[in-house]
Amino acid sequence: MSVGPVPRALRLAVLVVAGGLVAAALAGLWAWRTESGLAWLLGRVPGLQVQGLAGCLSGGPLTAHRLTYQASVPGPSLALDALRLEGLTLRWRPHPGAWIGIDLASARAERVVIDSGPSSAGSTPPTSLRGPVALNLASLSIGELRLDALPPARSIEGTLALGDEHGLAHRLSLHQARVENLALKGRLHVGTDGALPVDAEFAAEYEPAPALQPAPGLQEEALLRLAAALQQNSAHPLAQAVLDVKLACLKKVAA
Repeated sequence: MSVGPVPRALRLAVLVVAGGLVAAALAGLWAWRTESGLAWLLGRVPGLQVQGLAGCLSGGPLTAHRLTYQASVPGPSLALDALRLEGLTLRWRPHPGAWIGIDLASARAERVVIDSGPSSAGSTPPTSLRGPVALNLASLSIGELRLDALPPARSIEGTLALGDEHGLAHRLSLHQARVENLALKGRLHVGTDGALPVDAEFAAEYEPAPALQPAPGLQEEALLRLAAALQQNSAHPLAQAVLDVKLACLKKVAA
């Protein structure tokens, strides 16, 4: 049985598809290996603006004077000043449900401002905290973090993993942070499925202004331990919360 000639329309379609794949591959390579290609790619993301971009994804530090993102107006927004990323590694489909994994040896920013936007009435807790991106920051450093009208947190050092444990949890290890006169450290573990269980433990040390310093050898300490689960479709989403607060005021420190 002989096969007749391939129709011209089919051959043209095959050529168009092949050309599109080649063009996409070349564009991806250009965006991966060059600063201009990365700038072009980021410029295609709706709501994202990057100023003073330097570096590329394929190696070396990647820096930006300022990065802002706002998906809609009004809506939540994010702004980062003096951003520096190092040791970037990408993983394809790191676990079911995640399309890409991003690993960074170091992520630093002088200032981060997060505006959660207007609150929506009648909102209910999410049923899942899984996302399409798994993020692992081996070293996270933020000079100042501002979240809405809350007091700013400064000198933040820690690690962050979103989509950890094959997507089952988000994890934060806080090595140090300062909020007004409090020095903080601790950890946070949040489950991404089911009741979205929360397990957190934080320690706070009060460091008053010089005029209010306590006697030598004395300090104030506090330890907060929280375990909770989010109850779905409830006005009080923190259910079965276990809270243990220990406060030792002017506790003598061993020499």
